[in-house]
Amino acid sequence: MNKFSTLFCTLSFTFLNSVLAIAETPSHGILALLGVNDTSSYDNLLSSFEEKAQSMNCAILREGPVVAEDGDIDLDQPNRFIYFDCETSLLGSSNGRDFLTDLGKGTDYIAAMEGTPFFQDSASFKRNAGERSYILKVSHYNNSNPKKRDLDFAHLGETVQPRADAYQLESFVGTTRAYGMPTPDEAVVLYYDNAAAGDRFRDNNPDVLNKVVDFNDKHLTDYIYYFAQSRR
Repeated sequence: MNKFSTLFCTLSFTFLNSVLAIAETPSHGILALLGVNDTSSYDNLLSSFEEKAQSMNCAILREGPVVAEDGDIDLDQPNRFIYFDCETSLLGSSNGRDFLTDLGKGTDYIAAMEGTPFFQDSASFKRNAGERSYILKVSHYNNSNPKKRDLDFAHLGETVQPRADAYQLESFVGTTRAYGMPTPDEAVVLYYDNAAAGDRFRDNNPDVLNKVVDFNDKHLTDYIYYFAQSRR
């Protein structure tokens, strides 16, 4: 695991204790990953997909290209992602699953995961992504010692939060359903203000990298990080 990806193993963990206290929202968060063959055609069709999503009470909050990945979940690298917020379950209905099937036509594959957001930064989602550097994290826990995992969550948060150029949590979804892949435990949307901020944070915080390696060894079975840009 390289230095770049190691850092992002903390991405969901560092804020978890504080955000759980905010309480769950009633919406459904869906992260969709697509391997698109013809990106130009896909981009041209996106507006019609968005209209259909809106008819099912879903909003596209973020979408754009996936530029890199790192991790060990058995899923080919996507080149597009969409993060939806829906009033009702998309994967829990046949119409919703049909919508994803239609969205995936002309692609190598589509995978999606859905659940209740334990945290969603509504104010952040109202702002255009601009130069933000996004990270989409998907992982499974081993659940060997959940109490110790929670304590380690808190310790990582205390370590990272005060540091300059720290990443920001935009959404944390506890996943309960999936499409095109086994159901993970979490799907997380995070960002740095820009790529340079991310570089500075990684360069200036080697102690965090060491803590993350230890956390991964103890608490995760597998995980993957997708590095992305959002066009909205």
